[in-house]
Amino acid sequence: MKTNTKLLSLVIFLISCQTMDITEISYQCDEMDWFEIGRADAAQGQKNDHYQSKSEQCSDFKTAHRAQYLNGWNTGLDSFCTPQQGFVFGRQGRGYNEICPSNSEQLFLKGYDKGLQVFNYEKNNKKITNEIQETSKLVEEVPPRSQPELLKKINQLETQLELNRALIAEIQSEVAPEALKSETSRQ
Repeated sequence: MKTNTKLLSLVIFLISCQTMDITEISYQCDEMDWFEIGRADAAQGQKNDHYQSKSEQCSDFKTAHRAQYLNGWNTGLDSFCTPQQGFVFGRQGRGYNEICPSNSEQLFLKGYDKGLQVFNYEKNNKKITNEIQETSKLVEEVPPRSQPELLKKINQLETQLELNRALIAEIQSEVAPEALKSETSRQ
């Protein structure tokens, strides 16, 4: 009997906690700034249906919230769909969700493609650096007659590393904010 009473008390306690959480979430969702959430999602490259995951937590999500979200999301596109943001987004190696309007997508993608190039060069440079370190350790472990071949390999890797760094610098100079601004004004 005591076990049943304790079990019943525990169940009632858990149900009351769950109810409290639902009420709390509902209250928070009604007070959320859906315009700002939409603006932030667009500025981070999210599709305009990203609100659904947030709205599913709300028991009182309203059509007005969706409209506010979409207004904010459209505003966020203005700051996201630029060549500069495209470069940043690509350099982070992030996938593009094809959210920019056609009038700004071409310039965004130009920056994005350059950013992806830098991302790939930097990724390759990490691989090359690791290979240089591993090969340098081998040089210390092999007999002297085997070292020249390993040293040649290290030299080739270092040359590739420097070439990649030069290509990164060239791309970065092409996408400097001033260069992107003048390109944008020419379009």
